[in-house]
Amino acid sequence: MNNSQQSVIEALELVRQLTEKTIEKKIAWNTAIASPDEFSVTIGNGFRFTVYSLEGGGIGISMQQAGHPNLMGLVDLLRAEVEANPRYGYSVSGEQELFSALATLHELSRRSALDVDKRVAEVRGLLDSL
Repeated sequence: MNNSQQSVIEALELVRQLTEKTIEKKIAWNTAIASPDEFSVTIGNGFRFTVYSLEGGGIGISMQQAGHPNLMGLVDLLRAEVEANPRYGYSVSGEQELFSALATLHELSRRSALDVDKRVAEVRGLLDSL
């Protein structure tokens, strides 16, 4: 992965905030049509965050903005991708911490997008009624 030190620091800060707001249920994630392991949320002025799985067990996050002045469509503002166990170790300080934080956010966003808590409660009720 080719993360700069700055992108790792920025991504880690954003991932921590997104995780906090997801836990507090202040943001709700959506599934992506293209991939079952990709989840996104749009906040504020069209800022879209997407958390996604990479081949080989890595995880990535992107921040895009819709309607960016002077540009059409979605514009990548930040992208960071981290492998689970890089062959030669992590190349940038903070990548291992970013991977751990992204893994947590990916699971929380998956549960939010798929409404897992509600569905588990529903199945429990069904099983109780048997």
